Amino acid sequence: MSLFAEFRLLPVDRLDELERHADVEAEGFAEFGAFVESHSRRLSDYDGSGYVYSTLLEYLFEQQIDLEESAFGELAARLSGWRYSLCLLLTEEHKREYLEMLNPDNFDPVELGCFYNDFNDTQSTDMGGPMLEATRVLHRNLREVGPETVLMLTLE
Repeated sequence: MSLFAEFRLLPVDRLDELERHADVEAEGFAEFGAFVESHSRRLSDYDGSGYVYSTLLEYLFEQQIDLEESAFGELAARLSGWRYSLCLLLTEEHKREYLEMLNPDNFDPVELGCFYNDFNDTQSTDMGGPMLEATRVLHRNLREVGPETVLMLTLE
């Protein structure tokens, strides 16, 4: 089964509506998808497997970059339960605190690849590059966040 990562920029003032549309009891998937499509802007996507982000987020957490804590963490958790394998809502606070730390120049692909192998109990020789590219995409998209917007990273 594949997992895809998608990045969208949403207005903060639409998050209540997003939550209402995400409730599986109240809305079908098509209605939710139409809401997201019409009220957000799709940003650069990661072309590789979304599973890389599962590992990258754990690596970042161990580097004191906690992207799961958020002013909208409860909503992100509900969206993860209702619609996605994982949903993060990244704010301007994340941008202020972590943007420089997420600069891809700060990461060593060899170290990233070793972490990937340890975390996933694999012996892959080429995962440092995809992990670094996932960091680049995350960094590039986080730059887009402003005081009136959030970055929604979803894995599905």
